[in-house]
Amino acid sequence: MHFSTLVTLTLSVFSARAIADNCYNHFDYCGTSLLGIGNYHDTMVQALHSEGLKYDDDSINRSVFTCVEDGLLASPRYCEHRCWVAATGSQMNDTCNEE
Repeated sequence: MHFSTLVTLTLSVFSARAIADNCYNHFDYCGTSLLGIGNYHDTMVQALHSEGLKYDDDSINRSVFTCVEDGLLASPRYCEHRCWVAATGSQMNDTCNEE
């Protein structure tokens, strides 16, 4: 393999990692928050499906997911009314607003 090809491949891998963010371990996120962070759509569908919950777009947007190791999601909970997104950088969890 040519040196220039190796350098290009290495830079593209690091660039992709810099663009794609992961959620923080043990924090809860609304589906809408996760869609804003990165490409979590398929991961959310899988988490909802594994719990026997609907996994359409409305269910994704109105559910809270717990981030676990390496950006994986667990324990999805459907919010009957809406999902409340905590302020960015607040170190608070997103949660269901059931009022």
